[in-house]
Amino acid sequence: MPQIITNTNDLHIVSKPLPPEEFERVKGQLFGFLWSVEGQHAAGIASVQLGEPVSAFAFWRKPDNDPPFLEFVANPEILERVDAQYKSYEGCMSIPGVRCLVPRYPQLTIRYEGSQDLSVCEDRTWVIYDEDARVFQHEFDHTQGILITDVGIVVPKNIGRNDQCPCRSGRKWKKCCGRDI
Repeated sequence: MPQIITNTNDLHIVSKPLPPEEFERVKGQLFGFLWSVEGQHAAGIASVQLGEPVSAFAFWRKPDNDPPFLEFVANPEILERVDAQYKSYEGCMSIPGVRCLVPRYPQLTIRYEGSQDLSVCEDRTWVIYDEDARVFQHEFDHTQGILITDVGIVVPKNIGRNDQCPCRSGRKWKKCCGRDI
């Protein structure tokens, strides 16, 4: 299994576009990694996390009435962000032991080159919602050199309901960022 990159200097790199002749190799690497960690709550992986700074990632899509499946995404774009942001409680395999509250949009219109299996990639435009939108944004941020610690509030593991909120608002956790969790 490939080693996850944890050096934040190596992760703060804007990825280069993935050339079509590299799609199959990178897709196989990303799918192979996610299959190898199945059951460990890994929702997705960006190629930069495996040491290859190209604009590609794979993630588990979870449609409402269908079983989950792996989706390969190359050269993604976010065309539209819809609705107000909410705070998502997230971790990242490249930052072990850290959880953050990260602002995310519940609905996105996206375009990318990709596929659900190891077949030929096609240009896709989709509207995605909720968990799929959250995971897409997390992995997309990796392709832009952005980590959850750059855009989110680091939440200590042992925070209590009556502790001060880590966002420095001066309010208690339960009345501030922890209110909706």
